[in-house]
Amino acid sequence: MIEPDPRFRADFDRLVADEGLDDVAGFRRPIESVDEVPLYSRLGQVLFLGRLANRERAAQLITAGAWQLGRLRTGLADLGPDFRCLLVLLDGERLDEDGLVTPAIWYTHRWRELSPRLRLGPARSDLARFAAEVLGPDALVEEAVTDGIGRVYIDV
Repeated sequence: MIEPDPRFRADFDRLVADEGLDDVAGFRRPIESVDEVPLYSRLGQVLFLGRLANRERAAQLITAGAWQLGRLRTGLADLGPDFRCLLVLLDGERLDEDGLVTPAIWYTHRWRELSPRLRLGPARSDLARFAAEVLGPDALVEEAVTDGIGRVYIDV
């Protein structure tokens, strides 16, 4: 299982709780289409990563997002084929700027209906290739072909 750096584990546990990502019951509630819950919503929440180089900061955020995705999946394994959750990365332009990419848990209870419209392709952007490098061969890293906003989708 992918896990965050032990130096930052307590900080990421706090982030997960602050954003409600540890509320498995919340992910069980039906939603109309899809939702995304970010790993952090305020820059002040990630100040503990401030001394790291930009790409190392991004690597820590991506790893923590994948770690939380794995933990959620364990608690939601019984939901059946219409439920799907993935890690989505936004703000790829920040990879070299300040490393503050935004990982979020993307989820839906209508996967069979929505999956044909979610056109994913190979990892081509710098952010997607970087995420694949950080997470290794066990992660499926793809990009949205049609949404035009540079989302990277990760399945672990």
